[in-house]
Amino acid sequence: MLTRMQRALATAHGLAIAATVTVEHVEPRTPDGPLSARLRQLHDDAVETRRRCLRAEQGFDAAGRSEILAHAQKTHERGLDLIGAWFKAGTAPIEAWTFLAMAEAAEVAAWRSFDVLVAHTDGGGNGLTDLVQFTLPLQRRHLELALEGAGMLGRTDAWA
Repeated sequence: MLTRMQRALATAHGLAIAATVTVEHVEPRTPDGPLSARLRQLHDDAVETRRRCLRAEQGFDAAGRSEILAHAQKTHERGLDLIGAWFKAGTAPIEAWTFLAMAEAAEVAAWRSFDVLVAHTDGGGNGLTDLVQFTLPLQRRHLELALEGAGMLGRTDAWA
């Protein structure tokens, strides 16, 4: 059975996995230019976050790691369900970036929750504090980028 902190880590990890798929759905709906470069960075950051999650999870025993990864996969699958429902034929760029902003907001919330649990449960071992210190500011920047991108598209004909 996962502790609250392990569950929070697993949720955040699962959202990082889903982030790569989200970017892969947003990218073809995004006009070439500065937003495309932002998407590549978001994708690369999600891959790095996942790598860091896996490294931090190595500090747990084998059973804990297995449960964390199973929960992360379940979270990822829920994300895939949402992606599948949102991204249908004809999804406009602004709609794609709206979904991206929602996904980034979910990641910020998950990492903030994990941050609080790490701080209040003396869970800073296993590199968890370092993981939060890397990821939470990164996710906040991602949310700002997604919101800025939606704003940029809002000033164009991206509704078509």
